[in-house]
Amino acid sequence: MEVKFPEYRFDERKICIGFIIDTMNQAIAGTEAQLRLLIRSINQSLFDPTLFVFSDSDRLPGEEFSIPIYSMGTSSPLRPKSWTKIYHLSKDFRERKIQIVHTFFRDANIAGVIAARLAKVPIVVSSRRNKGYWHNRKEIMFLKFLNHWVTRFLANSEDVRQYTHAAEGVPLEKIDVIYNGLDVDKFQPKTLDEQVSARKQLGLLPDALIGIIVANLRPVKGIDVLINALPDVVKVLPNFVLLIIGEGDERAKLEDLMRIKGAEKNVRFFGTRTDVPFVLSVCDLGVLSSHSESLSNSIIEYMASSLPVVATDVGGTREMVKHGENGFLVQAGDSQALTQAMISLLKDPDLRLKMGTEGRKRAEKMFNLERYIKEHEEYYMRLVELYGSK
Repeated sequence: MEVKFPEYRFDERKICIGFIIDTMNQAIAGTEAQLRLLIRSINQSLFDPTLFVFSDSDRLPGEEFSIPIYSMGTSSPLRPKSWTKIYHLSKDFRERKIQIVHTFFRDANIAGVIAARLAKVPIVVSSRRNKGYWHNRKEIMFLKFLNHWVTRFLANSEDVRQYTHAAEGVPLEKIDVIYNGLDVDKFQPKTLDEQVSARKQLGLLPDALIGIIVANLRPVKGIDVLINALPDVVKVLPNFVLLIIGEGDERAKLEDLMRIKGAEKNVRFFGTRTDVPFVLSVCDLGVLSSHSESLSNSIIEYMASSLPVVATDVGGTREMVKHGENGFLVQAGDSQALTQAMISLLKDPDLRLKMGTEGRKRAEKMFNLERYIKEHEEYYMRLVELYGSK
């Protein structure tokens, strides 16, 4: 489901938007990356954006954006001692004449809504970008109370839209969907000679079969399930190598599991990297083994890189990966199913090429940056037309 609105004419005044998020620590991944894309590309002749961040970070955009940035300097705005900061945030909304507050992440979806209510901001958009694995029962109840103050909810997949309706009782007609965006042109295939050279730079053999997973090293990503699948893959394809891009608290545990499985020669932990398109260009297969997702940016990047995908059938993944067309879907937690799907693709270069080509077409159509920005701009304009006066 994509948001589509009719053309809307503006007068010469700008729409003032306050984007509010818990943190911007993850500079190249997830929700933070999507918000950066939006702020960087939104038409500032029509919109006047301001970024509000709860906790200080060494990765705040700084001079990256030519917009005001406010930091509350607190790790948790929900503590009693932070209540005054919520009040000051509401004052900032009033001083900036914010017409739309758009919140991201757990704390912002709570404290940002409260501050917007205090400031009498006419339009409040609350994002829903996962299936609630951060929320406990009390927080869900609190959200249900605060949701009365939210104008619209914006999800990044139809699956999350349905989950928000079921878990929080939000009417489906109040929940919109805009898929994530990506600068697809940054992800281009290499010629054979270029790929050999790139693999050499990364310390990889030219004849290796290379799979990749790009994910934070957290339990929800199920990377242990993927490592458990490796011995059976390597039995059939001894030249298989799995690249793991990402960092997190699970790294030591995953490295121990790798050694227990005797997979040291077949796994490379690459950590956090800023050259993901380059690394993807040398790979044969993209994998995601998550137990929960909303709409995986990693899968979009795999598709843009013309890689076939093996992914767990969770969240909005089936909205991206059509089983048998641009990849295979398997049940979450099933290492044996992962093994079989990976082997099927790795043994068949023609199938990899066919699925990778189809994935690239889908990425260009569904997730290109121009569509992502245009749909957000039209969305905000429509909200002002319906709910707020300028």
